[in-house]
Amino acid sequence: MKSQKDTGKKASSKIVSATNNTELADFQATNERYDWLLNARHVNQQLTHDLYKRKYHKKDPSQWKMYSVLVASTFSLWRAAPLNKTVKDSDQFREDAYELLNRLVRDNAITYTQDKQLEEWMGGYYMRNCYLRLRQIKKAIQVLDKNIDVSILDNDIFTNLISMKPQKCWTELHELSRSIFDEFAKTLSDK
Repeated sequence: MKSQKDTGKKASSKIVSATNNTELADFQATNERYDWLLNARHVNQQLTHDLYKRKYHKKDPSQWKMYSVLVASTFSLWRAAPLNKTVKDSDQFREDAYELLNRLVRDNAITYTQDKQLEEWMGGYYMRNCYLRLRQIKKAIQVLDKNIDVSILDNDIFTNLISMKPQKCWTELHELSRSIFDEFAKTLSDK
């Protein structure tokens, strides 16, 4: 017959094993997220630098609008990348929105640290901003090149964020921004 001491050791061992498995799974998930985040920052910085190198010189208002929207969408994606862990219509999402208002009234300022603390709402905000900016120029995009897939702009962004997962939605918005820039850059002067 097993003693209580032996039974206690086995139970303790199972708890430690379960804790170690949970910690390992958390560690692996964190590393996967970091891998995605580092790549997202890299491709976003490349696009940001490409926009910077192609300083807008023409006075054509329609081209300025396109350039300006690309700058805004690229900035929004830069800000959204570290904040897009989850976006759900949840109690936390609503609490984050309310806390944002509290901080705006109380402090009259929002920093990255506060963005991170409210990441569920803030990540969604920045991706929606990118999406809405790109929708502003949807017709102009289609004129640039009929091969640019703008289908992500046909659906409500909130639906996209929930159905696709935030990282996939971010990636698709970035790829669309990159495609638009590549086509638009052909019309810009290097001077």
